Amino acid sequence: MSSDSLQLHRGQSHVNEAEASEMIQKYDKNGDSIITKEEIVDKAVNHKANVVPKAQKVPARVANEKKAPKIKFSRSQIKEIFMEHDIDGDGCLSVSELIKAFSFLGSVIPLYKAHYGLAFADDDGDGLISEEELDKLVDYAEKGSDRKTSNMPLSREHMKEIFKYHDSNKDGFLNVRELTKAFGFLGSIIPFCKAHYGLVHADANNDGLINETELDKLIDYAYKVIKKN
Repeated sequence: MSSDSLQLHRGQSHVNEAEASEMIQKYDKNGDSIITKEEIVDKAVNHKANVVPKAQKVPARVANEKKAPKIKFSRSQIKEIFMEHDIDGDGCLSVSELIKAFSFLGSVIPLYKAHYGLAFADDDGDGLISEEELDKLVDYAEKGSDRKTSNMPLSREHMKEIFKYHDSNKDGFLNVRELTKAFGFLGSIIPFCKAHYGLVHADANNDGLINETELDKLIDYAYKVIKKN
């Protein structure tokens, strides 16, 4: 096929002579102005090999909530949490204190839980939960808690809050005794061992205490071991 006679049909249009010559040079490997089947196949194979494949989009990794450690509070723990949230120490729980307590317990809508809990347990209608009304509030917290939230995945921030909550003398440090209580609270079967191993893992300055700076490393350890319980 010569350059004079070659015409490439594209739909209803034809290429001009210059384009035809260029096409022949591109495919005509041996320069005889004739394009054979073998030359077309060879060109197609080479073209395919030189094509750079498009980079595939790698889906972003999303943290799997199911892998996070979970916690379910016992009745005595719920009661203890409510008592600890009596911020002003007047022996009663106000709405604002109840909101903080329900938030600590993992409630999705703590404001809602606080108001309904108050309506459920406030027998004398004074707008406060007294010590006598506390058991009834715990009944509501147990019954009203959605199982998904009472056994919900524990976030790092929530776990940090739990460790800080167990700083009983509020000195800004966690000792072995406080760590043991914290791991017990988190559902560890052998909290004393977990406390000692956690201290070894996170106590960077070897003072026998966990300070604010070392808390993140302690949470790394707790996250791993609590999932295995």
